[in-house]
Amino acid sequence: MAQRGSNAAKSHLQGTKASFDSHARPKPHRIPFRWGALTALLVAFVLLCNASIGRADQRQSPAFPNDAASIAQHPRQGLNVSHMDNQLLQLARDSGSTHDRIDFPMADIQPARDQWNWSYYDALVTAESAYGLQVLGVLTAPPIWAAPVNMIPSGLDLPWNDPGNLWAQHVYQVALHFKDRIHAWQIWNEPDLDKYWPGPPGAANLRERMRPFARLMKVSYQAIKAANPNAVVVTAGFLYRVGASDQGQPRVIALWQELNADPEGTANHYFFDAVALHLYDGGTCEVPGPYYYDVVNDFRANMVAWVGDHPLWITESGIRQVEQRGFGVLPPSTDRYATLDEAASYVLQNYAYALYQDTQRYYYFRTRDDGGVENWGLMRGDNSPRPAYTAYQIAAQYLPYTYTFATRVWSPSDQSGPVSRISFWGTPLGRVSVVWNIGAAAQTYVFASRIPTVTQVVQRSDGNGWDVSTRVAPDKRFTLTLEAAPNFNFRPERDMCLVASRPAIFIESDLVPPTATLNALPVTTTQTALPLAWSGSDDLSGVWSYQLQYRVNDGAWAILRSWTSETTFTFNGQAGLRYSFRVRARDNVGNEQDWESANVVSTSIVPTGTWTSAAYLPFVSHAPAPICADPIVNGGFEQDGGWEINPTPYPATYTLSSAHGGIRAMQTGIALDASDPPTLTFSSISQTLQLPAGTSLSLQLWCAAQTQDTDDLFYVRLWDQYGTLHTLAETFTAVPGWQSLSFDLTPYAGQPITLLLGTRNDGDGLRSVAYYDDIVLDCD
Repeated sequence: MAQRGSNAAKSHLQGTKASFDSHARPKPHRIPFRWGALTALLVAFVLLCNASIGRADQRQSPAFPNDAASIAQHPRQGLNVSHMDNQLLQLARDSGSTHDRIDFPMADIQPARDQWNWSYYDALVTAESAYGLQVLGVLTAPPIWAAPVNMIPSGLDLPWNDPGNLWAQHVYQVALHFKDRIHAWQIWNEPDLDKYWPGPPGAANLRERMRPFARLMKVSYQAIKAANPNAVVVTAGFLYRVGASDQGQPRVIALWQELNADPEGTANHYFFDAVALHLYDGGTCEVPGPYYYDVVNDFRANMVAWVGDHPLWITESGIRQVEQRGFGVLPPSTDRYATLDEAASYVLQNYAYALYQDTQRYYYFRTRDDGGVENWGLMRGDNSPRPAYTAYQIAAQYLPYTYTFATRVWSPSDQSGPVSRISFWGTPLGRVSVVWNIGAAAQTYVFASRIPTVTQVVQRSDGNGWDVSTRVAPDKRFTLTLEAAPNFNFRPERDMCLVASRPAIFIESDLVPPTATLNALPVTTTQTALPLAWSGSDDLSGVWSYQLQYRVNDGAWAILRSWTSETTFTFNGQAGLRYSFRVRARDNVGNEQDWESANVVSTSIVPTGTWTSAAYLPFVSHAPAPICADPIVNGGFEQDGGWEINPTPYPATYTLSSAHGGIRAMQTGIALDASDPPTLTFSSISQTLQLPAGTSLSLQLWCAAQTQDTDDLFYVRLWDQYGTLHTLAETFTAVPGWQSLSFDLTPYAGQPITLLLGTRNDGDGLRSVAYYDDIVLDCD
């Protein structure tokens, strides 16, 4: 959405808050779909016609169940373009939003090389702050004098601080000017599309086409950090279309490859702090199966593979709406359009999906219609709210800003139909679950709660607001009728919907964390096998699992068992060392006990034959030998737990079909004889470990790799304590039977790391699979 800006607009202040002359302001941030000059003339005609329509004819959304003033601003939620007038700023704040995303076009701020126009944008930022909104500034639209060819700024190959690098010099001055008022900057918009980043003329391959943009990201990052080291630098928002031969997903991967190849990339987070995605078609309606596609997981997996993991921001997300009254003449309800009540459903569903994907920020597109024939706004052009606005308030009121973890279940075991249930565990409200039906037929849904009393929030059947009620069921089972998904116009050949049924929210309000108590140990012992035992209690939902940690002498705490239902464990120690242990509990709605409240028990193991006493410890003259208690949990995969099965389109799974030791192993990838069609997917597992210090470390594992395609990848990687991704092995040989792999982890001793193992299928029609087993960490 980069564009040539208009001349800089002037602003004025009235009273304590800034007010903007809407006729003088620069062009607002545009929608991602464009129309031609003929359509623009039609829009102008429509606006003239609508000028005679009275405000009384505008439909008003029903009042929110609670006063808007009671809706706290949600730290994750934002909007696009709320600064048109003071009333709109107030409505943006009352929606629950904390953030506003706004274009800062170079063509407006710096229309000539030595000319700077700050007044409009100074007043804009002042007004946003007065209404409690934080600005995400989008740096776009170089003028012709700075970018004479294809909008690509001149001098990008020069160092960022060279006067000839016109874009970087501009970015530095803007970040410096707003240093104390704007703390996040986004670089460009949708560069994976030709219309916003056409690339060098005649470029033969995607990496060559994206090389100038990779350079633009680098110098922008350097310039912003020089002006404001604490600013968050966000990538352009990628539309990430899949299926195009040279746009969307392939072009983003080419950009990651270019950034990966930069020798300064690793030390600079590959020149961005957060990555942005435009989520117009999310994973709200898709079911596992032959056509399952999860855009966020695919996007994140490709990013991690090349430039490491980064926080995810959704900087645009929305849906076009159909209504006969209001601002503009609208097309009929066809592909990718929603009625007003469908749009309200979509708002809650897509935000719940994005939140489940751990999106740090979510900016809805947009706050108000912009006068075009496609209505995206939570509000109409006259600031009257649509039902989608109320849905956004519901999201701010009931969906969490913090949670312990999130899960998604398709078609729960007690359901016969295609229901999606996303649950957020350990939130400030307890466990919060959002459910909807994606099927073509209505069904009766039974929500299995952990407690007998729940709060239920349901969108009314006429789309006319939301009902909030308290329900009680001694058997903890709550029945609800979910209507059919109303809109199957999107990808009909795949039997998918664009908007699911009206959603329902279930809130299980257990707010008190559980407690766990570890039984005492003797102050000293000659036994190296230390029997540990513990118990837990919870006031409402009950204890679910426990996490056990240990440390040697006064060293760092390390995990022994992670979220196990066991209440006993035998720890094998070493004479001459003192060990401490602690345990904490998690309850059935996800509340976790703080480590600070956990009791600590300690014991010292003394050599056999040494006299011991609770009041006296013998003096040990030699330094204790380092300890190496293997921190890997469930390295043989004989039980569930320990490993995070990453939520990719084709997730890893425990398997009995192949094992090196015992009866089970972990499968990543697509089995060669699978009935599932080959697809582009990552399949991986991970586990976070605290590596012991002061010793040589060796990671040992067994792998059986099978492939029909040598272009697919098998990999063993790790993230270090600084978040840098290291590849230990990639594309290792696929041979019949099991092979032993060994990796030196000594350079990471004493660090927390995250171990990652997986398989990448490139989706070209062939399959690859890897089986992992007997993973251990050895030390000398």
